[in-house]
Amino acid sequence: MRTIKFRAWDKNEREMFDWISIRPNLPISTLNEKDGAYEWMQFTGRTGKNGKEIYEGDIVENNGTRWEIYWHDINACYCMVVCGKERSTNNPLFIGEAEHSEVIGNIYENPELLN
Repeated sequence: MRTIKFRAWDKNEREMFDWISIRPNLPISTLNEKDGAYEWMQFTGRTGKNGKEIYEGDIVENNGTRWEIYWHDINACYCMVVCGKERSTNNPLFIGEAEHSEVIGNIYENPELLN
């Protein structure tokens, strides 16, 4: 069975909230708010080589290359692309490759890792 979880980046407080802290503190209507206060990221169902859960927006490293995890609309799956390159010119890899990678940060708390 697939586990469905989210985490959220609070743009105003500049803080990441995991699923456990989101559920009791945010009303369910917040999930649908269009005010742009939160960036919601879904758990991909995969873990990195150290067992850490991988969410969209995470940055993973594999053999010295950093990859960004994102939802690929056309293929309808999570993919990973080399950090610092345009997605349109970058060949995405299926996220299955991320299982051999280490989660080293995310695009909100560690934007410097994108370069």
